[in-house]
Amino acid sequence: MTGPRYLIHGDIVVLSVDARMADDSCGAERTSDSEDYWEGLRIFDVSDPANPEYVSAVETKCGSHTHSLAPSADGEDLYVYVSSYFPSDDIRNCQPPHDLISVVHVPVDDPSGAEVVSTPVLFPDGGYEGDDRGSYTETSGCHDITTYVEHDLAAGACMGDGILMDISDRENPEVISNVRDVENFAFWHSATFNNDATKVVFTDELGGGGMATCTNEFPDTFGANAIYDIVDGELVHASYYKIPRINSEEENCVAHNGSLIPVEGRDLMVQSWYQGGTSVFDFTDSENPEEIAWFDRGEGISGGGTWSSYWYNGYVYSSDLSIGFDTFKLDDSIDGDAMMLEDLNPQGQTPFPVGDEEPRVPPRWAASTVYDTGDLVALEDAIFEALWWTRNQEPGDPNGPWSEIGEPTVCGEEEYPAWAASTRFDGGESVVHEDVLYEAQWYSRNQEPGDPNGPWTEVSSC
Repeated sequence: MTGPRYLIHGDIVVLSVDARMADDSCGAERTSDSEDYWEGLRIFDVSDPANPEYVSAVETKCGSHTHSLAPSADGEDLYVYVSSYFPSDDIRNCQPPHDLISVVHVPVDDPSGAEVVSTPVLFPDGGYEGDDRGSYTETSGCHDITTYVEHDLAAGACMGDGILMDISDRENPEVISNVRDVENFAFWHSATFNNDATKVVFTDELGGGGMATCTNEFPDTFGANAIYDIVDGELVHASYYKIPRINSEEENCVAHNGSLIPVEGRDLMVQSWYQGGTSVFDFTDSENPEEIAWFDRGEGISGGGTWSSYWYNGYVYSSDLSIGFDTFKLDDSIDGDAMMLEDLNPQGQTPFPVGDEEPRVPPRWAASTVYDTGDLVALEDAIFEALWWTRNQEPGDPNGPWSEIGEPTVCGEEEYPAWAASTRFDGGESVVHEDVLYEAQWYSRNQEPGDPNGPWTEVSSC
């Protein structure tokens, strides 16, 4: 539950610092001094990725455990919602009651001018006072906020409370719905919207992630997800979801980090459950969520289990606390029709295209799908076009039915496709290969530019 959090927006990187440091420099050491210290956000300019520049330090109340990004509609301003908790009378800049978040404004054109612009109180009547169901049940700030700027909404998991916010005024987010579950939910840890922002999945990290709740001792509502519908701006409880397997008393197991799988017409999510493993579940019917895939190493193999599991362009990437990094492939029946994404930030959700919207990236190739001439698919970060009817023929074969659409490459002041072996070129078409611009003199496929007897004529260097 501790450690640095980085988020990137264009050429700006924002880093959370949730520990008292001797000063705001990158080389500062931790300090126990409760009066003379610094914690909050560090802002970096990475317009030159090889030489990132530390441009601003913004001190925030109680530091920054996590943060979320909310860019303005015109793209000129970036707002950062800072979540933090655990106030104390003994700490200078972390006084109770800490029922607020910090809103930091970062000018996109001048990130060095970042500053706190508001500290809205989210619980003016006081949050949940807490109980004896393990650690962190009282509301003394928020653990995590997920923004969905296309819908001007944010969902906050705030320890003892779950909230829905209107963020149409980025500097002044407003709580429009507040829910509390004192019988089942202990530590509201994170939140995930479905794609059309009609539902929110909240996670309960009961006991801070160290408890073995996937046993016969605990009901299926403890350490679980709670699924809420959004009805007329209000959060309405629909159901709980917890992995259906029984684990041993030695395996810590509660709901933790995950993300949506972008399949049109379905609400699918992949999620980590510490030593409970990785679970994929369908909550299209919000009252009847159902597990559709899972992976579990078993007892005694991992010391802590999987911390986070995220779907990205055909694979699930999972970080295990003691073993390392896992990559999973799902059955095509689950994500064969998934849209490919240009980027992923689970705390700053963006919609994936549905219906008549033009997809940013075509669906992933699936062996069982029938494709006709002109169909587009994605595979391993490349886009392919079917040259003729095909099924179960994987893109990439230079003599096969798929023509790769080369990456756009700038040469001079124009943009041309990069040459690829499987791509079909007609006479008169231009490509870039090894920083040289070529033009095809006749039909060509799988003939690399540079051969003086081949179909390509060198035009110029790039």
